[in-house]
Amino acid sequence: MMSEKDFAAIEEAVLSTARGRWFLAEYARRIRAGETDRILLALAGLAARLEATGPQNAHATLPAKHADPFAIALADIDALPLTERLRLTG
Repeated sequence: MMSEKDFAAIEEAVLSTARGRWFLAEYARRIRAGETDRILLALAGLAARLEATGPQNAHATLPAKHADPFAIALADIDALPLTERLRLTG
């Protein structure tokens, strides 16, 4: 695993050029687009469950471990590669 010092040195080198800044901005844009697609797909699945069961029974269609949205988000973050988790947590 790369140390924080090594990561910072590489980041500084990449950000020192216009091409490097463009690359990182484009990479971030592509990652966000993929994340947006995953979120929209998940929302579509939830909407389908709500339509099938009605809002009063929506919680019953979710497994217990998915009932807490914060738990879902944390599980998704834990499933990410380490470099992506470091990017998200700053």
